Amino acid sequence: ALVEWKQWLDTDGTLVVSVPAHMSKWSAADEVGGHCRRYEKDGLRELLRECGYSVQVFWSYGFPVTSVTSRVRGLFYRSRMRDMREVAQEQRTLRSSLDSTYSLRTGSAPLSALLEAIGRVMHKLQLPFRKYDVGDGYIVACEQLQSGDA
Repeated sequence: ALVEWKQWLDTDGTLVVSVPAHMSKWSAADEVGGHCRRYEKDGLRELLRECGYSVQVFWSYGFPVTSVTSRVRGLFYRSRMRDMREVAQEQRTLRSSLDSTYSLRTGSAPLSALLEAIGRVMHKLQLPFRKYDVGDGYIVACEQLQSGDA
C-alpha cells in the first residue's frame, strides 16, 4: 500500500498514516478492527524508508487516556468480537474505517456538547506524551524521498 500511495502523492505532498502500535498490546479491538499487525517505532520508520518516504513527524497517541480506558474497551470489543467471528478480516478493516468516521449521535444537544468537551480534554491530555513511545498508536507524516536522498 505504501508503494502504491506514492503514485497518488504530489511531488511535494505529505502522506499521513495512523497505525496501531506495539504488538504486545494486541487485543480484541485489533481483531474487531481487522488489523493484521501492530507496529514498533523503529520497524515502521524502516518500512517507510524502504518504501521511499522521509519521515517528517512521528507521534505516539493514546497515552494516558487509553491506559485508563483499556479495561472497559476490552469488555466492549470482546462482546463485539462474538458478533464478528464470521466476518472476514478485510470486511472488519473496512467496517472499522467507516465506523471511525461516524460521530456519536445522542439526540441531545447538551449531552453532545458534554461529550465533545470530554473529547477535547482527552486530546489535550495526550499531547505532552506524543513524542514518547508510550501510546497505542502512531501518527506519521512523511514525504517522498527525492532522487539521491536515500
